Amino acid sequence: MTTAVRTLSILMILAGAAAVLTGCGGMLGEKFYDYTPPTPPDMPMLAVSKLMTGSFSSAEQAAADPDFRDIRLEMSQIWPARSDGVWLYVEQSAAGAPAPYRQRVYRLTRKDADSYVSDIYTLPDEAAYVGAWSDPSRFASLSPEQLAPKAGCGVTLDRVDDYTYKGATSGKACPSELEGATYATSEVTVTAMWLKSWDRGYDKDDQQVWGATKGPYIFKKTASR
Repeated sequence: MTTAVRTLSILMILAGAAAVLTGCGGMLGEKFYDYTPPTPPDMPMLAVSKLMTGSFSSAEQAAADPDFRDIRLEMSQIWPARSDGVWLYVEQSAAGAPAPYRQRVYRLTRKDADSYVSDIYTLPDEAAYVGAWSDPSRFASLSPEQLAPKAGCGVTLDRVDDYTYKGATSGKACPSELEGATYATSEVTVTAMWLKSWDRGYDKDDQQVWGATKGPYIFKKTASR
């Protein structure tokens, strides 16, 4: 084979390779340019959710003041692979009670650099998820589309410092029919060691009809999660 023929053969091979890479649909090129990197997790928001997750108890407050009950609060992250916020399952029960009196799902999303919104949802079959805070995999067969949003009841959490967030519902936006109420309010403070929660219901004349009257419940964190 002459030098000229050898050079022509090499050029033909290179041309064929280029056609495979960039022509006729550009297989490798398409794979490269169609690639969408995964959305990186919002690490500050995950840090806020870590303040919220865990086991909490108001036993200490109840022992000091009989106007407060001994309440247990359990909060765990569910659906950790989702990128549309941090989803939390919340279960609230009186100490020693056989079943919780409140079950909710929270969705934590970013509002701005220093604020987050915790939207509230109810479950389609609450009894099926009692105790699921200890085994979040039980939510694998459930999707957010099956939840019912509690419109107007979300809480905006504003940063006080790296380990403290404080917020509340907006005005009279959260409807309630419990014990003759027409709307409810919620005030929340979250820290690394405790969580304060003050839920109250008001009638059409803005008179309180349910909830603590002295101040918020103080839940001491007894276990992180």
